[in-house]
Amino acid sequence: MLVGDSCKRCDCNGNSDPNLIFNECHNATGRCLACWDHTAGDRCERCAPGYHGDAISAKDCRECECSACGTASCDDRTGVCHCKPGVTGSRCDRCEEGYSGFSSCQGCRRCECGSASLRPTCHLLTLSCSCLPGAGGRYCDRCLHGYWDYTPTGCKKCVCESGHCDVHTGECLPEAAVVNLCNISCDECIWHLIGDMKMSNQTLDQLMVSVLNISTGAAANDRLKYYNYTAQRLQSQFVGWRNKSSEMREQAEHLAEAADVVLSDMEELSDTERAVKSLGERLGEDTLRSFLQAEQLSSNLSSLNVLIEEMVQDWELYSVQEDLDPETKLGNVMESQEMLARIRTLDLAPREPSATDESTEAHDLLRRIRQLEKKLVSTAGRVAPAREILSRFGAKLTDSQTLLEAAAQRVQQAQDQNLANTLRSQRSQVKQHRLTEEHASVNSTLQEVREELIDAGRLVELVETMVQNVSQYYAGVDGAEAELMERLEALVLDPEAVETAELSAAQLDQQAEALEEDLRSSDANGFVQRAISAANVYNNIVKYMEDANATALTTHHQSERADDAIAGMTRQLDYVVTQSENVFKQSVSLHSEQLDLEAEVADKQKYIEETKETMDQSTRKLAEMVLDINDIQGDRTPRRLGFSQEVAEATRNRSLEVLQEIKPIGEQVEQWAQNMRTNQYSTQDYEQAVSSAGDAVDSLHLLVPELLEKLRVVEQKKPVNNVTTNIMRIRELIAQARSVAKKVQVSMKFDGQSAVEVQPHSNLEELKTSTSISLFIRVDPDKDPIEDRFVLYLGDRNGQKDYVGLAIKNDNLVYVYNLGGDDVEIPLSTKPVSQWPPVFNYVKVERLGRHGKVLLTIPSQSSSDEQKFIQKGEAVGADSLFDIDPKDTVFFVGGVPPDVTLPPPLSLAPFVGCIELASINNDVISLYNFKETHSVDVVATPPCPRYKLAFSQSRIASYLFDGTGFALINNMERRGKFGVVTRFDIAVRTVANDGLLLLMVNGDKFFLVELKNGYLRLEYDFGFANGPNRIDSHIPRLKINDARYHEVSVIYHQSKKVILLVDKSHVKSVESAEKITLPFSDIYIGGAPSQVLSSRPELSAVVGLKGCVKGFQFQKKDFNLLEEPGTIGISNGCPEEAFMSRRAYFTGHGFLGSTAKISPFDSFEGGLNFRTLSPSGLLFYHNEGKEEFSIALDNGMVVLNAKGTKVKSHKKQYNDGRTHFLVATLNQNKYHLVVDDKDKQEKKRPSSASPGSSSGSSLKTFYFGGSPNSSFKNFTGCISHAYISRQDRDIEAEDFQRYTENVNASLQDCPIERPPAALLSTGSTPKAKPSQSKKKTGVDMSVSACVKVARDGSSRRDEDLGEASCYLPSRPRSVRQAYRYGGSAHSRQDVGSSVYVVSSRSHFSLSLRTEAPAGLVFYVSDQEEEEDFMALLLDQGQLVFTFSSAGHRVQIRSQDRYQDGDWHSVVCIREGSVGQLIIDDLTALEGRAPGLDQSWHVQSPLYVGGAPPGHANKNIQSLQSLSGCVGRLQLDGRWLSSPSGTFGATPCYDGPQEPGAFFSQEGGYVALDESVVLGRRVELALEVRPRVASGVLVHVQAAEEDYMTVYLHHGAVVVLVNVGVRQFLTEIAPRDGLCTGTWHRITVIRDANVVQLDVDSEVDHTVGPLNLVAMEMESPVFIGGAPDGLVPEGLATRRGYVGCMRNLSINHNPVSFTKAALVSGAVAIGNCPTV
Repeated sequence: MLVGDSCKRCDCNGNSDPNLIFNECHNATGRCLACWDHTAGDRCERCAPGYHGDAISAKDCRECECSACGTASCDDRTGVCHCKPGVTGSRCDRCEEGYSGFSSCQGCRRCECGSASLRPTCHLLTLSCSCLPGAGGRYCDRCLHGYWDYTPTGCKKCVCESGHCDVHTGECLPEAAVVNLCNISCDECIWHLIGDMKMSNQTLDQLMVSVLNISTGAAANDRLKYYNYTAQRLQSQFVGWRNKSSEMREQAEHLAEAADVVLSDMEELSDTERAVKSLGERLGEDTLRSFLQAEQLSSNLSSLNVLIEEMVQDWELYSVQEDLDPETKLGNVMESQEMLARIRTLDLAPREPSATDESTEAHDLLRRIRQLEKKLVSTAGRVAPAREILSRFGAKLTDSQTLLEAAAQRVQQAQDQNLANTLRSQRSQVKQHRLTEEHASVNSTLQEVREELIDAGRLVELVETMVQNVSQYYAGVDGAEAELMERLEALVLDPEAVETAELSAAQLDQQAEALEEDLRSSDANGFVQRAISAANVYNNIVKYMEDANATALTTHHQSERADDAIAGMTRQLDYVVTQSENVFKQSVSLHSEQLDLEAEVADKQKYIEETKETMDQSTRKLAEMVLDINDIQGDRTPRRLGFSQEVAEATRNRSLEVLQEIKPIGEQVEQWAQNMRTNQYSTQDYEQAVSSAGDAVDSLHLLVPELLEKLRVVEQKKPVNNVTTNIMRIRELIAQARSVAKKVQVSMKFDGQSAVEVQPHSNLEELKTSTSISLFIRVDPDKDPIEDRFVLYLGDRNGQKDYVGLAIKNDNLVYVYNLGGDDVEIPLSTKPVSQWPPVFNYVKVERLGRHGKVLLTIPSQSSSDEQKFIQKGEAVGADSLFDIDPKDTVFFVGGVPPDVTLPPPLSLAPFVGCIELASINNDVISLYNFKETHSVDVVATPPCPRYKLAFSQSRIASYLFDGTGFALINNMERRGKFGVVTRFDIAVRTVANDGLLLLMVNGDKFFLVELKNGYLRLEYDFGFANGPNRIDSHIPRLKINDARYHEVSVIYHQSKKVILLVDKSHVKSVESAEKITLPFSDIYIGGAPSQVLSSRPELSAVVGLKGCVKGFQFQKKDFNLLEEPGTIGISNGCPEEAFMSRRAYFTGHGFLGSTAKISPFDSFEGGLNFRTLSPSGLLFYHNEGKEEFSIALDNGMVVLNAKGTKVKSHKKQYNDGRTHFLVATLNQNKYHLVVDDKDKQEKKRPSSASPGSSSGSSLKTFYFGGSPNSSFKNFTGCISHAYISRQDRDIEAEDFQRYTENVNASLQDCPIERPPAALLSTGSTPKAKPSQSKKKTGVDMSVSACVKVARDGSSRRDEDLGEASCYLPSRPRSVRQAYRYGGSAHSRQDVGSSVYVVSSRSHFSLSLRTEAPAGLVFYVSDQEEEEDFMALLLDQGQLVFTFSSAGHRVQIRSQDRYQDGDWHSVVCIREGSVGQLIIDDLTALEGRAPGLDQSWHVQSPLYVGGAPPGHANKNIQSLQSLSGCVGRLQLDGRWLSSPSGTFGATPCYDGPQEPGAFFSQEGGYVALDESVVLGRRVELALEVRPRVASGVLVHVQAAEEDYMTVYLHHGAVVVLVNVGVRQFLTEIAPRDGLCTGTWHRITVIRDANVVQLDVDSEVDHTVGPLNLVAMEMESPVFIGGAPDGLVPEGLATRRGYVGCMRNLSINHNPVSFTKAALVSGAVAIGNCPTV
C-alpha cells in the first residue's frame, strides 16, 4: 500500500457473518471470508453449491430440490438440476430408460444384453436378460452346458453321447467340465451373496423412486399395490438370505474340512497308483521275457523233433540196409557199454523236475504240431483251386498288358502327330505374332505422326495467335506513344510518382521476365497333358490265403476299368486328331492373313514416308516462327501485361453488365408473382412484365456467349491477382441465372405465327432410352376453332432422323415419335380437344424404349373431379433408342422458323393458345430458358394466367430442390424474435444420401443441419473453446431418406441447449458450456452459395438438397420461400417422379429383388441400360426350380439364357465403361436379343421349350444385378431405366425404391467409370523429340521424363536419368511360388472368383511352413450368409480341415503338430459330404457329414493366409492370420498364383531375417493408425536400409494443396512441403549414398514454415513462406508409398519405397506397424531379410 491510497469498505452484499470479531473480508484482496445464509463467492454474491435463489436482493437462497445421488450440479439462480450421465428427471432422481445403477451415485449406465438375447436391454426390475435357446448367463453372453456355437440366434445343442462338447468347436468331450463349488473360496460365495443383496437394495431404491413419481388414480393405485407386494416379497427374501448366511458359513467350513480329507485321500491314491504302475511295468517286462523264452524253447523243440526224426530214419536205414563186420560191431558194443557205465554213474535226480517240464512242453508242442499238420493238409486242399484262379487271372493280366501296350503305341503315335501339329501351330503363331507386332508398330507410328501433326498444328495456331497479338501490341504501342510522352513529362514534374513508377516498373520487369521465360519454355522441349497312365492295376493281391477269392474278384474289376480306360484313350485320340486338323486349318487361315497384312504394311510404309515429308515442312515452318518470336524485344513485355490487365478489367466490366441485365428478370418476375398472389394483375401488367423479362433474356442471350468467349481468352493468359477466382465466380453467377431462367413457371401465348426454340436437355444421352416431356396447354374452343396444329418438336433441324413431337390432329391430341422406322402416332381419342375446358390442362408424353404413352389430366371444376385420360402405343420393329445428335438437335414449341423442316406428321400450322413447359425427364424446364424466339409479341399476345393449385399434386405448398438452388431468408427476426426458446421447423422428403437442410453463418460462427449418409447430422460452433458441438449418430430415428415426409425440429433452449426432434419426438440433445444467444440473422435452406460453403472446413463437403421441402417455420411463423428475395433455383410443386429410383449401382456383392406376375418362359420383353468395366456379371435373373432365365454379361458379351437355350451378342466388348441398352424378347416362335439397336441376334425357340408350362397368375421373384442363389457372378456397375413385361400393369420403368430386397445396392447416382486405357492414354504416347512433344501450356507431357526438384520447389524434368545401383539386390532370394503372411491383423491374398471355381467336389494341394501354433491357411465361402464354407487352419499346432455340407459341419483334425518350421505338403479333398486330409503323403484322415450331398458353387474370393474384417468369424473361432509361408497352391490341378488383392503378403524370403518392416519390389504401403496435424510441430524419425535409390518414405496429406512428403531420389533424402501458395524443400545427399547395405537414421522436423532434415547427423534446413496459415486438421500418414492419386504428380519419384524400415516414431512416440489401420500390397511386417 502506497502513501496516499485509501482503504475500501468490505462489500459482502450483507451476507457475511454478523458475529465475526475480526474483519469480514481479506485486508488485501477484499474477498469475503465468511459468507452467511447459504451464500458463496468473493462478494457473497451467489448462492452456495446445492442452493439457489437471489443472494443479493431477495436474499432467499434455499436448498435445491435435487437428488444428491443423481445430480452433477444445481443452477444457483433457477435451481435447475443438471443430471449425471444416464440420469433424468426434473430432480435427477431416476435413470433413463434402458439404464441402471442409480444408487451407485456415479450416474446410470446402460444395461445391454448379449447378441443372443430376446431384447437389447435388460429388464427394468430384474436387470437380467431373456435368452434365446441354448444361451445363458445374466446377460445372455455365453452358451449353457451342453450347447455350443454362440451366435445371435442362440447356441446349438451338443450332438454327443456324453451330452457335453467344446463350446467353441462342438468337439465332443468325454465328460462335463463340472465346477466343484468346494474349490471356490466360500468367502467369495458370501461376497457374491452380499453383492446380490446390494443389487436388491438398488432395485428397492428404483422401485421407491418409481413409486414417488406415480400419479394418483385407479391404475396408479393398482400399480402401487403391486410394487408394495413386490417390495414385501423382496424384503422377506432378504431376511431369509440373511438368516441363511450363517448356515452357509457353517456348511462352507464343513466343505473345507471335507476338501482337506479328499485331498489327502487323493494323495494316497496317487502314491498307490505310482506303486501299481511300477509293478505293472515289472510284470510286463517279466511277461515279455517269458514270452521270448517260450518262443526260443518252441524253436529248440522243433529243431529237436527234426533231429529225432532224422535219427529214427537213419536208424531204420542202418538197421535194414547196413551189414557191419564183426569187429566193428564188437567195437560199437564196447563203446556202448562204456557209455552205459558212465551214464549209470551219473546222478540225474536234481534234473528230474526240469526233464519232466520239458517232457510236458514237448508233448504240448507235439500236439500243436499235429494240429498244424491237420491245418496244412486242409490248406493243401485249397491250393489247387487258388492256383487255377490265379492262372486265369494271370491270363487276363497278360491280355490286359497286351492291350495297354497297344494303347501306349497309339498314344505315342498321337503324341508324335500332336507334336508335329503343335510345331506347325507354333510356327504359325510366331508368324502371326510377328505380323501383329509389325502391324501394331505401324499403327503406333501412325498414331505418333497424327499426334505430332496435331501438336504441330496447335503450335502453329498458337504462334499465329501470338504473332497477331504481338501485332496488336505494336499497334497499341504506336497509337499510345504520344499519350505516353505527355504522361512522362507530367511524371517528371512529380518525384513521388516517379519513385512509385520505378517500383512498379521493377515489378513489371520481373513479371515480364517470368512471362518471357514461359514463352521461351513453350518452344523447348503345354501340350495336351499325357493322357492316362495305368496305375494300381492290382495292389496287395494276397495277404492271407483266405482272401484269395476276394482279391481275384477285385482284380477282375480292375481289368474292366482298364478296358474302360482304353476306350477313353481311344476317344481322346480321336479328339486329338480333330484338334490337329483344326490347328492345320487355322495355320492355313493365318497364312492368308499374313499375305493381307504384308500388303497393308506396304501401304502404311508409303503413308509414313509421305507423313515424314509433311513433318519436315512443319518443322521448318516452326523453326522460322521460333526465330520470329525470339526477335520480339523484352522491353515490350510489360505492355503485354498491361494489355492482359485491360482485358481482365474489360471482362469484369462486362460481367457487371451481365449482372445488371439479369437483375431486372428477378425484379419483374417478383412483381409479377406479387400481383398474381393478390389478384391485382391486368393485361398491362402482363405486357410490361413479359416485355421486360423478354428484353432481359434477349440481352442475356447476347451477352452470355460473348462473356464466356472472353473468359476463355482470359483463362488462357497468365493469371493476374485473383482473376481466376473472379472468373469462377462469374461462371457460377451465369449458371445461377440459367437455373433461374429454367424455373420461370410462366406461360407463353402463341398466336399462330410465333415460335420458341428452347434450350435442350443438358444431358441428351439420358433421352436415348427414355424420354418424358410434361407441359400445361390451354386452348379456348369457343374463341379459336380447333384445327390441326403443331405443338412441339424435339429432333434434328432437317426432320430426317429420330424425333419426338406433339400435335393436334382431327380434334385429338396426338403423340408422334420415330425411332428409325415407321412413324408412331398415338391419338388421345377418348377426350377430343374441342371438349377441353378453357383452362390449363396437364399433358405428359412418355417413351420407354419403343413403348410410348400420352397422359391428359383435366383439373377439377366446380361440378366435377379431376379427370385423367391415357393412351398407349409402341413402335414396330426392334429399334428402341432415340438416336439424337447433340450437335444438330433442336427443341421448338408452338411453331418453327422457315429454315427448319418438320417431319410430315408434324408439318402443321403453328399453335394457337397458351403453353407452359413443366419438365423434361423430370428436370424442370421453362419456355423462358430459350435459345431464340420467333415472332413473339408479348404486347399483342400476353401470357395466360394459370391457377397453380388447380391440380391435386400442387395443392400442398411445397418446394422442389434439385441440388443446385437454395432459399435464403434475410432478417429472420422480422417475423419472430429470438427468445428463451428458439425453434426451427422444416418438413423434408427425399431419397438422397446427402444434402443441406438448414445453415446459418456469421463469420467463424455457424449452425448446420444436414443429411449425411441418409442420417440427420447437426453441428454448430459459436466460438467455443473446445470446438464445435455435434449430434452425429446412426440410430434408426435419424434416418429420413425413405421417400416420406419427416418433420425436423431444432430447439435452442436457454441459450445453451440444442434439442433435435424428428416427427415431433425427441431424439438427441447437446448442451454448451456457456450461454450464447444465436448470433445469426439470415438462414440458408436446401443449399448455399459456394463462397459460403468454402468459408469453413466444416462446410466444404456439404452439398445441396435433392428433394422436397413442405414449409419452413421460424418461431412457428411460416415463410413462403419463393417470395424471399435471396431464393435462387427452386421451384413450386413436388412431383412424385422426383422420389422414384430409376437407376441402381452394384458393387459385385449385392442385388435388387422383387416379386411380380411375370412369365418369362412363355412371353417376355425386358430392357435396361447398363454401364460397367467388368467383363462378367448377372443383369437379370429368375428361376423356377432348376429352370433358369437370365440376362448376363459373359466375357464382354451379352447372353440371354432361357432354360439352357442361349442367345449371344455378336460384339464382345460391352464392358467399355459406356452406357448400352439391351432388349430381350421371348415369344412362341423365337428368342430375340438386341443391343444398342445395332447388335441383333435371334434363335428359334426349341420345341422342348413350349410355352404354357409355368403358372402365370402367381407372384414370382426376380432379381436385378445378381442373385442370392445363382452360380453366375454378380454385376458390378450401373443399371438404369429397366422395364419388364408384367401381367398386372403396363410397361413402365422399374422403381427400384419399391423393391423389397436391397443387398449392397446404391439407389443414388451411378459413379462415372472410365476404362483404364482412357486413363493412361497420355502415358501411352511414345517419346518424341523435345521440339515436337510440347503442349500449348508449355508443360512437358512426356511420361518418360524424370522430374528433378529445385530449391524453390519448381519441377524440372531430365530425360533418361538412370537409377543408382544398391549394394543389396532389389529382390531378396525367395522360395519359388511361395508367399509369406503374418505381421498384421488381416494379412492375406485375395484370389478373385474369375480365376477359379470351387464346387462340392474340390481338390486343394499346397505346401506349408510355419512356427506359429494357430492361423488361417485358406478360406472360401458362399456369399454374404457364409452358410457353406471350406477352410484349412492351424489350431494348437494341429492342422484342421473343415467344411459344411447340408447344414452339417465336418471337421478333420490331425493328431500331430506341424509348427516345426519345416515344409509340409497338405492335400485337402472334398467329395460331396466326405472330406480327406493328407499330410506329407503319409497321414490320411477322413471325415463325413450325415445326409445327402448338396451342390455348392462359390463366387466369392478365395482368401489365403487370412480373411478380411467381418469375414469367416461366423465359422472360424478365434480367427487370426497365418504367420508363415504357403507355397505351390493348386485347386483341381491348376495353379492359383494371380491374386486380385494383396494385404501384407510378400514372397517367402529364404535366408536370415531381422526385426523390421520390409517393403518389396511388388509395391505397397502402410496407413498408420496415428495421424498428425501439419499446422503444428511435427517430428518424424525412422531408420531405413534401402534396396532401391528412389522411393517415397512418408507422405502426409491434409488437403490437395497441403501435404508433406519425405522421399529418396537417386540416393538423396528430400523433404517436400506444399502449403498451397507454393512449395519448398530441403535435401541431403550423403557422400556414399544410402544404398550401402547399412542402416541410416533420418529425422524430419517441421515447425510452421521451417523444415529441418537430419540424415546420419548431417543437418540441413529450409524456410518457407512467411505468415503461413496451415490447416489445423488431423491428416493420415502413409509409410512406404501412398494410394494412387494421393502422391503429387510433380514429384521427382512416385514409386514406392523398396527396402527395410524400423524404429519409426512420430513426435517421440514409437509407432507399431502391427497396429496399422491398413497394410496394402506386398509389405512384410515384423521380419526383414538381411541379404
